[in-house]
Amino acid sequence: MNTARTLKEKTASRRRKNSLSVSPRERNGIADEILVRRCVSNNSREAFDLLFHRHHKGILNYVFRMTGNYDRALELTQEIFIKAYLALHRFNPQYRFTTWIYHIASNRTIDYLRKRRPWHQPLGDRDPGRPSGTPADTLRSLEPSPYEEIRGKEVNLRIHQAIEDLPPSYRDLIVLRHFNHMRYDEIARIRNLPIGTVKNRLFRARECLRRAIF
Repeated sequence: MNTARTLKEKTASRRRKNSLSVSPRERNGIADEILVRRCVSNNSREAFDLLFHRHHKGILNYVFRMTGNYDRALELTQEIFIKAYLALHRFNPQYRFTTWIYHIASNRTIDYLRKRRPWHQPLGDRDPGRPSGTPADTLRSLEPSPYEEIRGKEVNLRIHQAIEDLPPSYRDLIVLRHFNHMRYDEIARIRNLPIGTVKNRLFRARECLRRAIF
């Protein structure tokens, strides 16, 4: 009887140890790599749910900026997290989880964009006034005049249209660098490229944008 009770207590203690039933503040302190380990070793659904909620917004924002279509971005984001879940056993803890999942997101989004339409049209052939459907927030330090407001909207439309017209590989780097605020070394790991190549391609992408906008 005592032996059975001891085994039951040990089992309950082990479950509490592997559980994430802690305060929200304590959850935020658990490193991504530890959560991945719990997903793989203990098949912890709660651990993956925490990874999902921690990174879902950033991945969705990245995919939306790449596609310009919110509904499609939601679908692709779901696919990305499913793919990540199925591949958790191949995650290398030597790298950050953020880098790993953005690598999956980048590959899936670029693959979708390449299949959707060819990317050989020159940027100069587009109509810069055509709206892209991508929302643009213009930061203003002073209340703008009606002319400045209209002009600001036109410039933002041209910027977002120019980004949309970039080849997916260039657009990917622009979004990661200027919208997700990633460092060059992080982008290099996500795209499996040398840092010098990342900087060179970003320079060419910015040149494309400059010519298209101005």
